Amino acid sequence: MQSIYKELITSKTGMVLPVLQSGKTLESTYNPERDAERKIISLNIHENFILVLGFGSGILITKLLENYPASKIFCVEYSEIDITFIKNIPGSEDIINKINLFPKEKLYESLIQNYIPSLYGNLKIIEQTNYLSENKNYTEFLKNEIKRALSDISKDYSVQAHFGKLWQHNILNNYKNLQNRKFNNWSFIKQYTNTKKCAVLAAGPTLDQKLPSLVKNRKDYFILATDTAFQEEEKQGLSCDAVITLDAQNI
Repeated sequence: MQSIYKELITSKTGMVLPVLQSGKTLESTYNPERDAERKIISLNIHENFILVLGFGSGILITKLLENYPASKIFCVEYSEIDITFIKNIPGSEDIINKINLFPKEKLYESLIQNYIPSLYGNLKIIEQTNYLSENKNYTEFLKNEIKRALSDISKDYSVQAHFGKLWQHNILNNYKNLQNRKFNNWSFIKQYTNTKKCAVLAAGPTLDQKLPSLVKNRKDYFILATDTAFQEEEKQGLSCDAVITLDAQNI
């Protein structure tokens, strides 16, 4: 795969700039620092989660870090080859260490795993000058991946909001019932560190198949069960050492 960049040049102010295969640069070749400052002012950023399309020389991201130190800053590049290329720019690795930089294939995953609307508010997308005009297919890919990620995040957020009240009720109900149960001290786990295996149980078609073996060899296992598996275990007469609740079900 060929890099979308072909060489590095120096601006009139001494800033090292990457040059696209078309011969265009992402920033001004005269005074990219001043242009970056003007761009940030014109964007009027209020969001705390910023996605930059194209790293360029890194000057725009540097200005973002200076002006919005509390914000999460993510940046997507075309490929790992391009990320390797821009690391040749002096000082770029220091900038990269302060943000999340990834190739286009990881855009969806990065947004899904890190962007939380209720925590960060709206997502701010910043385009680098000339970057998207270089490759129309790439531009379409970015647009679709962002749209897909935001759609899935929205669906997940809606589900959480819908079931949040029920989950909260069940958490409190479970906690109330725990007061009537006796528990062993967790320190006992240490003495079995090298002699016991941990069996992690979740509800599913194989649970019924495995339960008889676990009952028979109970002393050989530390049993960690999800809330749904815990209910089935108790019906089969199998006690567990710990229960973890995933969806705050009423157990």
